[in-house]
Amino acid sequence: AKHGIARVHENYAALIADPDVDAVYILAPTGLHGRWTRAALDAGKHVLCEKPFTANAAEAREIAELAAKSDRVVMEALQYRYHPLTSRVEQIIASGELGRLQRVEVAVCVMLPKRSNSNIYDYSLAGGALMTDGSYTVDMLRTFGGSTPEVVSARAKLGGPEVDRAMTAELRFAGGHTGRLHCALWSSDLFRASARIVGDRGRLHWLSPAAPQVLPRLSIQSAD
Repeated sequence: AKHGIARVHENYAALIADPDVDAVYILAPTGLHGRWTRAALDAGKHVLCEKPFTANAAEAREIAELAAKSDRVVMEALQYRYHPLTSRVEQIIASGELGRLQRVEVAVCVMLPKRSNSNIYDYSLAGGALMTDGSYTVDMLRTFGGSTPEVVSARAKLGGPEVDRAMTAELRFAGGHTGRLHCALWSSDLFRASARIVGDRGRLHWLSPAAPQVLPRLSIQSAD
């Protein structure tokens, strides 16, 4: 009542059990995404779950099977996918303007020191750089690279036992082109995100792809 909210629930379970609630947005720590998405589906709710969708592939497959058996909509909240610039980049790649793909590089770095939020450095809650903002880099590589790449090498900087504060990986796609991802939670940059797509006829650079609403810039350089 103090803030003009008509109805308040004391916990997630009570909210999901409310018959007047049609859909829920899950913004819990990553390690709890599967649990509460499953509970919401069981209660007949539509679900928009923050990225990454679940803490591991087995959990994602389980949720996908549950969703397929229901008539509910279940989505992962990766907002960059629905920005017009993402569609434009996909069109440019598909048009052949860049030529044959040679390399895709993506990076997302933020400044979140360990003292600022314990959840993102908690292994039991699926914390760490790759499992938080790194999910953007993985999705962008698959989207712009055209398939799921294989990991060639990976190097992590630890932010605590079993949890990375930064991750860099080299990858290779089935088509022969290569990829690189870099993500960091403990960065010297307040926020830095970029995507670089290189073909044999040109290269594309996109500034701020993970947050395209924040000063985005897209440039293309021809190889000629």
